[in-house]
Amino acid sequence: VTWFVGSWARKRFDAAVEPARFVFVGAISLCIGIGSVMLLIWQTTPVLVGVLGWGFSGFGMGLIYSSLSLLTLQLSPPSEQGKNSSALQVAEALMVAVVLALTRTAFAALEGRGAGVTGYLVWFVGSWGLALGAVLLSQRVRVEGEVGLGV
Repeated sequence: VTWFVGSWARKRFDAAVEPARFVFVGAISLCIGIGSVMLLIWQTTPVLVGVLGWGFSGFGMGLIYSSLSLLTLQLSPPSEQGKNSSALQVAEALMVAVVLALTRTAFAALEGRGAGVTGYLVWFVGSWGLALGAVLLSQRVRVEGEVGLGV
């Protein structure tokens, strides 16, 4: 539901907010969400914290997915749109596969040593680190005509 709300907000406020800003806000929302869910490792954390956190993550993904797709098409010359759009999809699928493989490998290695919650903590810290990387990289997104590094 919150992923939908993020996508809806992206379209609703399209004229009022610069496109690169949606990527930044989405990445921040993703960091907040993952950080909140990470707190569930400790049994004293109320489940509601995780539920609300996952809502933040969904909202952020709704903003990020639609924004990156639209920016890719907007910033590509018409003759390159198909190639760039497919490159975005391949990069996403490859990243998901690599992160899942590495995460599962690390989790299995830690679980085999009797680490218990350590495997979960490593997984969440790694995911949060990727989301933080998205926040930092989102600062580089610039649309033609804006002052900055360019895309």
